[in-house]
Amino acid sequence: MKKKLNIVAFATNMLLLTLLACLMYNTVGAIAFSLVVLGCSQLFFKTNIGTAAFGVQQEIWIADIMETLFEINDFLKDSIDHSGFVNNKTVHIPQSGGAPNIQVNRSSLPGTIIKRTDTDLTYNIDEYTTDPVVITDYEQLQLSYSKRQSVIGQHLLAIAQQVGYGISNAWGAATKIIRTNGSVSDGTALAPGATGTRKRVDLGDIQALAQAMDKDNIPNDGNRELLMPVDMYYQLFPQSASATDVRTVSAFTIGKATLPQGRIDSLFGFKISLKPTVAVYDTTATKKAVGTATAVTDNLAAIAWHPKYVARAIGSIKVFADVDRAEYYGSIFSAMVPAGGRILRTDEKGVFTLVQQ
Repeated sequence: MKKKLNIVAFATNMLLLTLLACLMYNTVGAIAFSLVVLGCSQLFFKTNIGTAAFGVQQEIWIADIMETLFEINDFLKDSIDHSGFVNNKTVHIPQSGGAPNIQVNRSSLPGTIIKRTDTDLTYNIDEYTTDPVVITDYEQLQLSYSKRQSVIGQHLLAIAQQVGYGISNAWGAATKIIRTNGSVSDGTALAPGATGTRKRVDLGDIQALAQAMDKDNIPNDGNRELLMPVDMYYQLFPQSASATDVRTVSAFTIGKATLPQGRIDSLFGFKISLKPTVAVYDTTATKKAVGTATAVTDNLAAIAWHPKYVARAIGSIKVFADVDRAEYYGSIFSAMVPAGGRILRTDEKGVFTLVQQ
């Protein structure tokens, strides 16, 4: 309301000054003065309407992107945040050298002097961008959240899903691999484009992940995470009961009804989260980059980690706007989110990947 009053007052004052010029000087002077007034008015409206409107949109988009990003990728919070280290699209993290040798009951002096060599662990972040979208009826866009959300909601959801998939794929181990070893070998090949059968995921596979972490001396402090593809997760609930079916194991039924909500949120100390796709590996258990062509021999994978051993980096969200395009009868918007992640140690300590076979 205050902005509208300022605009009306400005226009009224300009009109009065123009009339005054006509009375005090002549027609030529009035015309010249009017042109000056017109230029000032355009500058005023561009500065106080166009820029302000863009500012509103920028705040709206950034808030929505951040909310959606973490809403559907809750697992991202369970990692070390490197966003403050983003520099020229590359994150630099110093990594300490190897631990010193230990001798028990040293028999000779002096001890051998060594120098620890530290390294610079780096990883690049990717740029995730939305296709430009035209939004008409600009004033209603600012006033109606439901309309704005219906127009850009799909764009925000798509970019958030892709960011989640990109980072989870980056957390997939290259060497710390455990293959599914379920007793049932007729499970469906679940990866996009894959055919044939694979060994189903069962309780023993989750136990193998936990056992591997215990042997690797990873903290068992209630913070271990397991991110599973949706289809792999539901293989834990086969239609025919077996000895490795989570529904038949007494440890999950003591003191309460068996799976009262029909799902499990934790197993063997892992908090379980779900994503449509977490990572894809080829037939040799080699991780495939995001966007790589599918193959009939591909395998889905689940990732287990402790938050101390993986990192995420999300840079500043930028909103682009081309306001009031006459040929589009509206304004054009797009957004960019730089994001990336990686395992924090070159030996992949603290991370294991469960891959179909």
